[in-house]
Amino acid sequence: MRAGGVFNGKVGETLTLTKTPLLLHARAILLTSLGSGPEVCRDHSEALGEAAVRHAMRLEASSVASLLGRFER
Repeated sequence: MRAGGVFNGKVGETLTLTKTPLLLHARAILLTSLGSGPEVCRDHSEALGEAAVRHAMRLEASSVASLLGRFER
C-alpha cells in the first residue's frame, strides 16, 4: 500500500477497507497509523484509539478488535 501511495503510515492517517478477505469475517477494516520513529507517542495512540471507536460506532459495528503492530520499511 505504501508503494502505491494508498496508505503512507503518517501520524493520524486512516484507511477503511470495505472488501476484506473471507477469512476475517469482517464487514470492514480500519487501518490507523501512529507514524514511525520519534514521532510515535502515547498522545497519538490515545487519539487514534478514540477515533477508531467513533468510526466503529458510525458503522454500527457489533464487535471491534484491535491489533497493534510494528512494521519496518
